[in-house]
Amino acid sequence: MEKKKILFVCTGNTCRSVMAKALFQKMVGEITPELRYYADSAGIAAEVGASASKEAISCMAELDIDIMEHRAKIVDSNLLEESSLILTMTKGQMNHLIEKNPLIKNKTFLFKPFCHQKIYMINGEIEDPFGRGLIFYQKLCIDLKKDIKKLISHLRKG
Repeated sequence: MEKKKILFVCTGNTCRSVMAKALFQKMVGEITPELRYYADSAGIAAEVGASASKEAISCMAELDIDIMEHRAKIVDSNLLEESSLILTMTKGQMNHLIEKNPLIKNKTFLFKPFCHQKIYMINGEIEDPFGRGLIFYQKLCIDLKKDIKKLISHLRKG
């Protein structure tokens, strides 16, 4: 059985989506390696080839996850088409992707509400940590871990 791709999307593909992808890959391996999903990430306004932010690299290193080799990429139609599930960090990103690619509407969701299965979650967006310092990134990482755990639980249930 072929694995399904989850695409995490943010703006620059140097912080949130990179961390979500890395955490998902690690946690699937630890919690439920039989889960037939793998992760990728991209940005809607990425500077192609940019590395992950130093704060993202530091937060992931604290969890023994190496994202030093990450290079930013921009969302394109191929990535969207080959993804089974597309999770954005903000409503603006979600709306932008759906507006440009209407056929992905049924597989594109706001990350946090989808993970927790709360469609009407208040402030379901994940703020951009870029330029906010290491403490903000560390808090984001803690939140992302909780979200990813919920996501994995939801995917296991089908």
